[in-house]
Amino acid sequence: FQLDLKCASSLTSHQLHTSENKKNTVVCPIHDHKLTPISYPSNREFACRACTFPISDTAYGCFYCHIIFHKRCGEMPKTRQHIYHPQHSLVAKNITFPSRCKACNYYLLFGMEYACSECTTFAIHWSCAEYITSTLKSSCHDHVLFSFAKEAFLKFLSREPERYFECKVCGKECSSSFYRCVECDMNFHLGCIPLPKKVIKHKWHSHPLTLVDSMREDDSGEYYCEICCEARNPNHGAYYCEECKDQHGALVIAHIGCTLEEEN
Repeated sequence: FQLDLKCASSLTSHQLHTSENKKNTVVCPIHDHKLTPISYPSNREFACRACTFPISDTAYGCFYCHIIFHKRCGEMPKTRQHIYHPQHSLVAKNITFPSRCKACNYYLLFGMEYACSECTTFAIHWSCAEYITSTLKSSCHDHVLFSFAKEAFLKFLSREPERYFECKVCGKECSSSFYRCVECDMNFHLGCIPLPKKVIKHKWHSHPLTLVDSMREDDSGEYYCEICCEARNPNHGAYYCEECKDQHGALVIAHIGCTLEEEN
C-alpha cells in the first residue's frame, strides 16, 4: 500500500494540528521516521499500512514514506515479546511473500507481520499479535490453548469467507471470542471447555471467584488481570469476585489461565 503524494500533501495542509502533533509523534514500527497524528478525512478512503483494513478514525501518517496507520497500529512496537512465541523476540516487517499465519492459520498476504528474529518460518498477522492476550491449560486438551478475540478473526473471514472456526466439542461455529490450539488447529467455545464455574479457595484472593463469558467493567478502554497485571481483553472469559472491589474501587478480575494456574 502506498499513499499518493498529492493525498499526503492534502492531509498535511488540512488535517494536521501542528502544535499538539509535535508533542504526540511516535516512531514508525518499520523505520525511524516519526509518525504524525492526523484527523481522518471523511471524504476519502485509506487502508492501514500495517493491518491493511480501512481507517475510519484518528490515524498516524508518515509523510516521508507516504503511508498511513490506524492509531493503535502505529503505536505498536517494532520489537516485542509475545505469549504465543515467548522464546524469541518478534520483529515488525513488511510481508514480502505469501505464507500462513502461525496463530490463526489464515494467509499472510498484505501489509505487515510480526516475524521471529531467529525462526525463519515463524510469522503472525499484525492483528493476531495484538489480540492474542492470554493462555489456558485445560484437562480437555494436551496443549496450551490461546484466547482469540472476535475482533481479530472476523477481519480475515471477509477475505476467506469459505473458512470458519468450528468448535471441536460441539461442532458449531465460533462466532465470538474462543480458545484455540494452534498446534492441532482446533478451536473451543469457552462454554465447551470443562472449567469450574466457581473457584472457591484461592491463594491469591479470600473470596470465591466466578467464571463469566466476558467482563467490561467500565468504558476506560484499559483492562488488566489482577494476578499477572498484564492487559486483559474484556471480550474474553474471566474470573471475578462478586463480593468486593480492590483498593482503588475497581472490580477484582483475572485471566482464566492465571486464576487456574495460581489455584494449582
